[in-house]
Amino acid sequence: MQSIKGPVEAKLLDYREKTESDDEEESKSAQSVTTIESDELIQPDQPPLKKEVVVVPARYPSASEIVQRKEDIEYDVDSLAQLETRLEEKRLEIIEMEKLREELKARIFLKRWAISKLRSFPDELLSVIFELYMQCGENMDPWLLMQICRQWRSAAVHTRRLWSKIMLGSYKCDPKVRRYKGYEVCHSPKLLRSAISRTAKGPIDMMFEFYPYCKRSDDDEVKTRALASLQELVDVLQETKCYARIRTLEVNQAWDNIVLGLNFQGLNFRVLKQATLYSSFPTVLQGIQTTAQRLKVLRIQGSSNMRLEWDLSQLASLRELDLSA
Repeated sequence: MQSIKGPVEAKLLDYREKTESDDEEESKSAQSVTTIESDELIQPDQPPLKKEVVVVPARYPSASEIVQRKEDIEYDVDSLAQLETRLEEKRLEIIEMEKLREELKARIFLKRWAISKLRSFPDELLSVIFELYMQCGENMDPWLLMQICRQWRSAAVHTRRLWSKIMLGSYKCDPKVRRYKGYEVCHSPKLLRSAISRTAKGPIDMMFEFYPYCKRSDDDEVKTRALASLQELVDVLQETKCYARIRTLEVNQAWDNIVLGLNFQGLNFRVLKQATLYSSFPTVLQGIQTTAQRLKVLRIQGSSNMRLEWDLSQLASLRELDLSA
C-alpha cells in the first residue's frame, strides 16, 4: 500500500505546486501595471497616458491578495480625487480667462470705434444710411441702431422714417415683441404715444391688429376687457390727431362684435392713399369716403351679402377698388 500511496501523493504534491505557481504568475501579471502619479497626468511634457488593462483572475483571490487589491483601489481613488480637484481648478481658470477675453474684445471694439471714420459722419448722412438699412427687409430693427453710441441714437430718433410704421394693438399680446413685419408694435397707450411722437408729425403707415384681443368668446367679461383695451388705443389716435397723418391703413383679424363697439371720432384721412379693411367698419368707411380725397387704392373685405352705398365721385383720385368676400 505504501508503494501505491507514495506515487499518488507525489503527483498530488506536484499538481498543487504547479497550480500555486500558475496563480502566482497570473497574480503578478495582473498587478504588473505601470503606476502613474496623478500629478504626472496633467504634465504637458509627459507622453500620452497608456490605457491600463486590469485582468480579473479566474480564481477568487486569497486574503493577502484582497488586502493588496484594496490598497490599490484606495490609491486609485485618492489619485482620482486629486485629478478632479486639479480639473476643477483648471475649469475655474478657463472661466476667468473667458471673462477676460470678452472684456478685452469690448475694450478693443470701443478703442477702434473711438477712431472710426463713421463718427465723423454728419447726422444727415447717417439718417440716409439708416433709411437704406431699413429697406433691406422687414426684420431690420432701428432699436439696434440706437444701441451703438449716443450719436447714432440721436440720429435714429430724429429720422422719422424709421418709425413711420405703427401697429395698433399687439401681435399675440407678447410684450417682448417690439417690431413685427417692419411695424412697431404698440399694445399700450404709453407705447403708442411714444411711437407717434417719434414720427415727428410725418406720414404714418398704420395697421390695426385686433388678434388676439378679439378671440371669439362667449364670456361677456372677456369681450368687455378686449373692447376697453382697444378703445384706449383708438382714443390715443384721436388725442394726437393722428388720423390726418395716416398714409396707409390696414386692418387685420376683425371681429364684428368688437369693432361695432369701438368709438371712432375725429376721422380725417386727408393724406390716406391706400386702405385695406373690413366692411364691418361703417364709421371708418364713411370717414374715408368723405375725407380721403387722395385715396388711390381701396380694398374691402366682407361677407358674401356685403352691400355698400357709396358715391365714388367723392373719391376722384381712386384708381383701384377691390371688393372680396
